[in-house]
Amino acid sequence: MKKTLLTQIGSILLLFSSSLSFANTLNSVSNKTVFAVKNVIKNASIVRGTVTDRTDGQALPGVSIKIKGTQLGTVTDVNGNFSINAESDAVLVFSFVGYDLVEVAVGGKSTMAVKMGSSTKNLNEVVVVGYGTQKKTSVTAAVSTINAADIALKPVTNLGNLLGGRASGLVVTQGSGEPGFDQANILIRGTGTLGSTQPLLIVDGVPRDFSRLDPAAIATMSVLKDAAAVAPYGVAGANGVILVTTKQGKTGKPVISYNGYAGTQNPTRVPDFVNSYQYATLRNIAQANDFGPVAYTDAELQKFQDHSDPDAYGDSKPLKEVILPNQLLTYHNVTLSGGSDVVKYFAALGYTRQNGMWKSSYNDKYNATGNFSVNATKNTTINFSLNTLLDNRHFPTKKYKR
Repeated sequence: MKKTLLTQIGSILLLFSSSLSFANTLNSVSNKTVFAVKNVIKNASIVRGTVTDRTDGQALPGVSIKIKGTQLGTVTDVNGNFSINAESDAVLVFSFVGYDLVEVAVGGKSTMAVKMGSSTKNLNEVVVVGYGTQKKTSVTAAVSTINAADIALKPVTNLGNLLGGRASGLVVTQGSGEPGFDQANILIRGTGTLGSTQPLLIVDGVPRDFSRLDPAAIATMSVLKDAAAVAPYGVAGANGVILVTTKQGKTGKPVISYNGYAGTQNPTRVPDFVNSYQYATLRNIAQANDFGPVAYTDAELQKFQDHSDPDAYGDSKPLKEVILPNQLLTYHNVTLSGGSDVVKYFAALGYTRQNGMWKSSYNDKYNATGNFSVNATKNTTINFSLNTLLDNRHFPTKKYKR
């Protein structure tokens, strides 16, 4: 009994000793940590200030404030006030939704008043909708826009294939990569109707396919997705609408520009097949499973294996021998634009060449675009638009022109 009691007392003393040792270690670590933090911020001082709107002087709550080059920061309170520890040579970065970024150097100041201005870049951005154009901030319907600069720089021959991933709710699938037959299947927010599920495509106010247009001639591309956006088109826009406008002339001196690229194409994947000896062996096994005679004798199998008679018992990889690697894809475009207060013009010529996997498969595409605008009187403007295409497609045993 006494021995058991002594053992329990010894265990309690040992546990108490271990706790004291852990507490001393933790205290030592905490002291070292506090010392390190103090060493980092010893040259900093508290900077206080207020952030207001430059236009009306209203306080801006929730403005994010960070010390440039660090992750240290704070936000303004409901009255636009803030305080932050910062060194005298630090730079404070102020950011807020809808306002331009502001950077202010501390410069030894303990107080500062910061004024932020509204960002006019996003507020004045124009979006093409079904009945004209609107400022981006005024659009309440589901409309997505695609940057025209991104369209011109992508090496694709079919414009429908570059829409994937560039607008929410847009699903694009490409069934073939054959030159001239690489049309994309486009769905806006899934399947909306029975029968045809393709959206309504409109180029410069005219219903037509835009996939074969010259990429350098496109000015804007908008995707109308909900009922409010497609209402001007009625039932025709049940599956959504894609609006494309081409570039117009601008007042100024004539400007000539060239855009082009050249590259190579290769199949994404070429399947590997068994060789002739493996095929003959597997064929014999299949015949045996059906209780039939063997397709190839042992002597023939040996010839397949040692290639002693390549003419009668050959071995080849036909796909790799027929498919041509590093096939050419090139594009060239020349544009001319300019005008005055009375006449404005834009003209473009484009050429695309795409070679296929076979020697007899290739596509030559020629585009011509012309947009002319004349202010005949103060109240009358005459517009002339031209978009033409010559598609010369070649593929095995056939030749196609459009």
